[in-house]
Amino acid sequence: MISFDTYALERAIDERIESAFELGDVYSDSLFDDEGKVGYHKIAFNPGHLIDVLQSQQNQITELEDKILNLYNELKLIKEK
Repeated sequence: MISFDTYALERAIDERIESAFELGDVYSDSLFDDEGKVGYHKIAFNPGHLIDVLQSQQNQITELEDKILNLYNELKLIKEK
């Protein structure tokens, strides 16, 4: 009879998934800036790779922050008139 511990198997799978998401361990801490954001590096990550997706998302967030700040400043100027 063959038996196995499903909890140990699940724990091993969870640990492996968790370690895969420890990007600092894999790519070094230089991947992140001082604020903990994924910096943009000109490393050739394959399209769709986790780091490529994170960099793209971080760039989109930064662009949206800039647009919101610009809109805020424009509205502030209009309100002051």
